Amino acid sequence: MVEFNSGNKLVLLNNIYLTGFMGVGKSTVGPLLAERCSLDFKDADHFFEIRKGMTVTEFFRTQGEPQFREIEHQLVRELVQGKGRVVALGGGALLTAGTSELLKGTGRLIYLKASVPSLMSRLSLSLENRPLLKEFDSEERENQIQDLLKRRSSFYEDADFTFDTDCKSPEEIVNEIVKRIL
Repeated sequence: MVEFNSGNKLVLLNNIYLTGFMGVGKSTVGPLLAERCSLDFKDADHFFEIRKGMTVTEFFRTQGEPQFREIEHQLVRELVQGKGRVVALGGGALLTAGTSELLKGTGRLIYLKASVPSLMSRLSLSLENRPLLKEFDSEERENQIQDLLKRRSSFYEDADFTFDTDCKSPEEIVNEIVKRIL
């Protein structure tokens, strides 16, 4: 556990896990939140890329999503062993059976949420790194996002806390998280 001094109160933390769809800001908010709380930051996708020696996109292309999800689950198992971390989970990490159970009791799960129009705008800047979206034109991409969100929403909504990221800076989101959970 990590002690965090928030004003006049001392808070004990294990880990903070950030979940949500690709493009909601997990990898941007995570380091800021970690710094603010004096915690370490780990990005599950980056951890995967270092471990496998290739990008997530390349792995998806050569090995497929099912193999990726299996390895991702094993890496999440490793990440929950540490304490005092903010961990940005992959957008589909909770889809793998048993992943949610790994997180329970080891920290707080935070769902960063965004609307489809916000996601369309944000993701348009990084489509090459989005294997589940990059092959679609704009209209098909919007339909794919809606479909993926529909399939994933129950997993995301099982989080301990939900924060809307639309029209907010990363710093504003961090302030809301700290105010609410700490």
